[in-house]
Amino acid sequence: MALFQIRANLIVPILNGNDLWGLLCIHQCSAPRHWEAEEVSLVQQISNQLAIAIQQASLYQQVQEELADKEALYMQLANELHQKKVLLKEVHHRVKNNLQVMSSLLRMQFRKTTPELKILIEEYQNRIQSMALIHAQLHNNEDLANINFREYISDLIANLFQCYVNHSEHIEYKLDVINIFLPLEQSISLGLIINELISNTLKYAFPSGYGEINIQLTQAEHQYHLIVADDGIGLPPDLDLANTESLGMQLVNSLTDQLEGTLLYNGEKGTKFQVFFPVV
Repeated sequence: MALFQIRANLIVPILNGNDLWGLLCIHQCSAPRHWEAEEVSLVQQISNQLAIAIQQASLYQQVQEELADKEALYMQLANELHQKKVLLKEVHHRVKNNLQVMSSLLRMQFRKTTPELKILIEEYQNRIQSMALIHAQLHNNEDLANINFREYISDLIANLFQCYVNHSEHIEYKLDVINIFLPLEQSISLGLIINELISNTLKYAFPSGYGEINIQLTQAEHQYHLIVADDGIGLPPDLDLANTESLGMQLVNSLTDQLEGTLLYNGEKGTKFQVFFPVV
């Protein structure tokens, strides 16, 4: 101090809680000095503001480091998620291809057989194709958990009309489906139900070769409502579809149970099937 001719000192600690960060020193070289209380208070306030500024700078640096770590983690998770999406898309693609191979093998194996067996093979092929269409859509979509069901129904019905071209040449259909996305399990069950109902309609409802099919899917609060109706010959009055030997209708009943739904039908003026099932 003698070297710098310091004659008076005012030293105030800079504290962070109970930790000493440093000292704020004020010197006077001209003469000794008695520091007034106001001066000491002012320097103390400056020291406190410095402590706050240093603390905020430290917190800012800490936050920046945490953000950098989280950004790196986010990039890692995003990369892993992208890889899993690519893998899952490939899985759906392979499942679709395998289902289509199964359908082709059935066709090749039984192309020379009785007409009755050919009809049975066509039914199995349509069931396989209804599931293959779902996996094809999942492979092409960004959403790998839900199906755009309006698009799916449109593709499914077009495929069925193509399969039953000899039955459907003069048959029209109307499609009224809300734009909804259904989970995979619901989509498979509902798709197979529609497949069975439309197939039976095309095969049996229009012996004259002319008619119309209406397909509706609506939502009311927490429930979906599917209607498949036609203006064909209807159902025999004594037919009990809950206890039928028809594999197709047994499948419809079983799939409705899987949906935790309710199946209603009326066969007096044409045929009308209704399926009510909950929104999940």
